Amino acid sequence: GNDPRAAWILKRVSIILGMRREKYETLHTRFFSGEDMSSKNLARFLDAKEEELSLVRVLYFYPDKKGGDYCNANMDLPPTDALKRKVVAAVRAHGDIEITKENLREAVVMMELAG
Repeated sequence: GNDPRAAWILKRVSIILGMRREKYETLHTRFFSGEDMSSKNLARFLDAKEEELSLVRVLYFYPDKKGGDYCNANMDLPPTDALKRKVVAAVRAHGDIEITKENLREAVVMMELAG
């Protein structure tokens, strides 16, 4: 499905990373195919329940390569070469609340980590 929470986060990521529209559309399509690890990580971040919450407080987004069209999304800190570029962190502002499309702006803080 086309989760509005995921769409909101991806839009913010693309703006912070300065992606052109066509790159954003590629990113959006790939994330919503649900097939790769990054889209699974995003779903896990958004849908975390009690015992998972401490494990998924932050989700890092970073381009797969310099000038890459795609973004990886991972719970672990990005590799060193990615940290030299721009990284976006989606952070759960309140560890223990469910992220809904109504509370998204309060529940998730988007941060830019510059290399």
